[in-house]
Amino acid sequence: RWDEAGHKLYYITDSTTKALDLTSNTISLFDNTSLFGYFVYPLLKSDTYVKLEGSTEKGVRIFLTNADRKELGDIESEKPWAILQPFIQSSPDEKNIIYVKTELDSQSFRHNYLYKYDLDKKVSTALTPTDKNTNYSTALTWLDDHTFITTEQLVNPKDYTKPNRNLVKIDINSGELTPLTTHSNVYQFNIQ
Repeated sequence: RWDEAGHKLYYITDSTTKALDLTSNTISLFDNTSLFGYFVYPLLKSDTYVKLEGSTEKGVRIFLTNADRKELGDIESEKPWAILQPFIQSSPDEKNIIYVKTELDSQSFRHNYLYKYDLDKKVSTALTPTDKNTNYSTALTWLDDHTFITTEQLVNPKDYTKPNRNLVKIDINSGELTPLTTHSNVYQFNIQ
Protein backbone atom coordinates (compact mmCIF):
# COMPACT_ATOMS: atom_id res chain seq x y z
CA ARG A 1 0.00 0.00 0.00
CA TRP A 2 1.27 3.44 -0.91
CA ASP A 3 1.19 6.05 1.87
CA GLU A 4 1.47 9.26 -0.13
CA ALA A 5 1.55 11.62 2.88
CA GLY A 6 4.15 9.54 4.75
CA HIS A 7 6.16 8.70 1.60
CA LYS A 8 6.12 5.00 2.50
CA LEU A 9 5.41 1.90 0.51
CA TYR A 10 4.17 -1.13 2.45
CA TYR A 11 4.91 -4.47 0.82
CA ILE A 12 4.82 -8.15 1.77
CA THR A 13 7.59 -10.69 1.43
CA ASP A 14 7.83 -14.12 3.11
CA SER A 15 4.99 -13.56 5.63
CA THR A 16 6.50 -10.21 6.59
CA THR A 17 5.28 -6.71 5.85
CA LYS A 18 7.97 -4.10 5.43
CA ALA A 19 7.79 -0.34 5.05
CA LEU A 20 10.04 1.31 2.49
CA ASP A 21 10.54 4.94 3.49
CA LEU A 22 11.25 6.82 0.27
CA THR A 23 12.38 9.96 2.10
CA SER A 24 15.18 8.26 4.06
CA ASN A 25 15.62 5.27 1.70
CA THR A 26 15.32 2.85 4.62
CA ILE A 27 13.36 -0.36 5.03
CA SER A 28 11.82 -1.31 8.36
CA LEU A 29 9.85 -4.29 9.65
CA PHE A 30 6.17 -3.41 9.95
CA ASP A 31 4.51 -6.74 10.80
CA ASN A 32 5.04 -10.48 10.46
CA THR A 33 3.55 -13.88 11.18
CA SER A 34 4.58 -17.53 11.26
CA LEU A 35 1.51 -18.55 9.23
CA PHE A 36 1.68 -19.01 5.46
CA GLY A 37 -1.63 -17.25 4.74
CA TYR A 38 -0.90 -13.62 5.44
CA PHE A 39 -1.84 -10.09 4.40
CA VAL A 40 -1.82 -6.81 6.30
CA TYR A 41 -3.40 -3.54 5.21
CA PRO A 42 -2.62 -0.37 7.18
CA LEU A 43 -5.41 2.18 7.53
CA LEU A 44 -3.48 5.41 7.10
CA LYS A 45 -5.95 7.70 8.88
CA SER A 46 -5.70 5.77 12.16
CA ASP A 47 -3.39 3.36 13.94
CA THR A 48 -5.55 0.45 12.84
CA TYR A 49 -4.53 -2.41 10.54
CA VAL A 50 -6.61 -5.02 8.78
CA LYS A 51 -4.89 -8.36 8.92
CA LEU A 52 -5.50 -11.75 7.32
CA GLU A 53 -3.88 -14.84 8.77
CA GLY A 54 -4.53 -18.40 7.72
CA SER A 55 -3.30 -21.95 7.80
CA THR A 56 -4.58 -25.28 6.59
CA GLU A 57 -5.18 -26.47 10.14
CA LYS A 58 -6.77 -23.38 11.68
CA GLY A 59 -8.57 -21.87 8.70
CA VAL A 60 -8.35 -18.16 7.98
CA ARG A 61 -9.55 -14.98 9.59
CA ILE A 62 -9.58 -11.29 8.85
CA PHE A 63 -9.31 -9.10 11.93
CA LEU A 64 -8.41 -5.63 13.14
CA THR A 65 -5.33 -4.80 15.17
CA ASN A 66 -3.65 -1.58 16.29
CA ALA A 67 -0.09 -0.26 16.25
CA ASP A 68 0.65 -2.09 19.52
CA ARG A 69 -0.52 -5.37 17.86
CA LYS A 70 -3.54 -5.52 20.18
CA GLU A 71 -6.44 -7.28 18.45
CA LEU A 72 -9.52 -5.10 18.07
CA GLY A 73 -12.00 -7.69 16.79
CA ASP A 74 -12.72 -10.11 13.97
CA ILE A 75 -14.17 -9.13 10.61
CA GLU A 76 -14.70 -12.71 9.45
CA SER A 77 -13.27 -16.20 9.79
CA GLU A 78 -13.70 -19.32 7.69
CA LYS A 79 -12.54 -22.88 7.44
CA PRO A 80 -11.13 -24.08 5.06
CA TRP A 81 -8.61 -21.29 4.61
CA ALA A 82 -9.13 -20.78 0.84
CA ILE A 83 -12.60 -19.23 1.24
CA LEU A 84 -11.16 -15.88 2.40
CA GLN A 85 -8.50 -14.56 0.03
CA PRO A 86 -5.58 -12.20 0.76
CA PHE A 87 -7.15 -9.19 -0.87
CA ILE A 88 -8.15 -6.24 1.31
CA GLN A 89 -8.79 -2.65 0.35
CA SER A 90 -10.44 0.29 2.07
CA SER A 91 -12.71 3.00 0.79
CA PRO A 92 -10.85 6.33 0.40
CA ASP A 93 -12.37 7.63 3.66
CA GLU A 94 -11.30 4.35 5.36
CA LYS A 95 -14.77 3.77 6.83
CA ASN A 96 -15.32 0.51 4.91
CA ILE A 97 -13.13 -2.47 4.13
CA ILE A 98 -13.59 -4.46 0.92
CA TYR A 99 -12.57 -8.12 1.06
CA VAL A 100 -13.06 -11.28 -1.01
CA LYS A 101 -14.71 -14.61 -0.34
CA THR A 102 -14.42 -17.38 -2.90
CA GLU A 103 -16.17 -20.58 -3.83
CA LEU A 104 -15.23 -23.41 -6.18
CA ASP A 105 -17.78 -24.73 -8.65
CA SER A 106 -18.01 -28.28 -9.99
CA GLN A 107 -15.42 -27.49 -12.70
CA SER A 108 -12.92 -26.18 -10.08
CA PHE A 109 -13.39 -22.58 -11.25
CA ARG A 110 -12.95 -20.17 -8.34
CA HIS A 111 -15.60 -17.45 -8.07
CA ASN A 112 -14.79 -14.18 -6.28
CA TYR A 113 -17.50 -12.39 -4.32
CA LEU A 114 -16.90 -8.94 -2.86
CA TYR A 115 -17.90 -8.07 0.71
CA LYS A 116 -17.94 -4.82 2.66
CA TYR A 117 -17.13 -4.45 6.35
CA ASP A 118 -18.41 -1.22 7.91
CA LEU A 119 -15.85 -0.18 10.54
CA ASP A 120 -18.35 1.97 12.48
CA LYS A 121 -21.25 -0.52 12.51
CA LYS A 122 -18.97 -3.59 12.68
CA VAL A 123 -21.13 -5.40 10.12
CA SER A 124 -20.22 -7.35 6.97
CA THR A 125 -22.45 -7.24 3.88
CA ALA A 126 -22.21 -9.01 0.51
CA LEU A 127 -21.73 -6.40 -2.23
CA THR A 128 -22.04 -8.76 -5.17
CA PRO A 129 -24.25 -11.74 -5.91
CA THR A 130 -22.88 -14.92 -4.34
CA ASP A 131 -24.01 -17.34 -7.01
CA LYS A 132 -21.90 -19.35 -9.41
CA ASN A 133 -23.10 -17.37 -12.41
CA THR A 134 -20.78 -14.43 -11.72
CA ASN A 135 -17.22 -13.65 -10.74
CA TYR A 136 -15.88 -10.26 -9.62
CA SER A 137 -12.39 -8.87 -9.96
CA THR A 138 -10.34 -7.68 -7.01
CA ALA A 139 -8.97 -4.81 -9.13
CA LEU A 140 -10.98 -1.77 -8.03
CA THR A 141 -10.91 1.91 -8.95
CA TRP A 142 -12.64 4.22 -6.46
CA LEU A 143 -14.73 7.08 -7.85
CA ASP A 144 -15.51 8.52 -4.40
CA ASP A 145 -15.81 7.31 -0.80
CA HIS A 146 -18.64 4.89 -1.55
CA THR A 147 -18.48 3.97 -5.26
CA PHE A 148 -15.98 1.89 -7.21
CA ILE A 149 -15.61 0.26 -10.63
CA THR A 150 -14.52 -3.33 -11.21
CA THR A 151 -15.17 -6.13 -13.69
CA GLU A 152 -18.03 -8.59 -13.52
CA GLN A 153 -17.62 -11.87 -15.35
CA LEU A 154 -20.72 -13.77 -16.39
CA VAL A 155 -19.71 -17.40 -16.13
CA ASN A 156 -20.56 -20.04 -18.69
CA PRO A 157 -19.80 -23.35 -16.92
CA LYS A 158 -19.59 -25.12 -20.30
CA ASP A 159 -16.87 -22.81 -21.65
CA TYR A 160 -14.60 -20.89 -19.26
CA THR A 161 -12.34 -19.80 -22.12
CA LYS A 162 -14.65 -16.95 -23.17
CA PRO A 163 -14.12 -14.01 -20.82
CA ASN A 164 -17.62 -12.44 -21.02
CA ARG A 165 -16.52 -9.54 -18.76
CA ASN A 166 -18.05 -6.12 -18.37
CA LEU A 167 -17.31 -3.08 -16.24
CA VAL A 168 -19.68 -2.55 -13.34
CA LYS A 169 -20.04 0.31 -10.84
CA ILE A 170 -20.84 -0.70 -7.25
CA ASP A 171 -22.24 1.65 -4.62
CA ILE A 172 -21.30 0.24 -1.22
CA ASN A 173 -23.96 2.30 0.60
CA SER A 174 -26.96 1.23 -1.47
CA GLY A 175 -25.58 -2.07 -2.76
CA GLU A 176 -26.55 -1.03 -6.30
CA LEU A 177 -24.60 -2.62 -9.17
CA THR A 178 -24.73 -0.57 -12.37
CA PRO A 179 -23.46 -2.13 -15.63
CA LEU A 180 -21.15 0.28 -17.48
CA THR A 181 -20.47 -1.88 -20.54
CA THR A 182 -22.50 -4.62 -22.21
CA HIS A 183 -20.25 -5.85 -25.02
CA SER A 184 -18.66 -8.56 -22.81
CA ASN A 185 -15.18 -7.94 -24.22
CA VAL A 186 -13.40 -6.29 -21.26
CA TYR A 187 -10.13 -8.16 -21.00
CA GLN A 188 -8.35 -6.28 -18.20
CA PHE A 189 -9.14 -3.37 -15.94
CA ASN A 190 -6.90 -1.60 -13.44
CA ILE A 191 -4.11 -4.16 -13.80
CA GLN A 192 -0.63 -3.13 -14.86
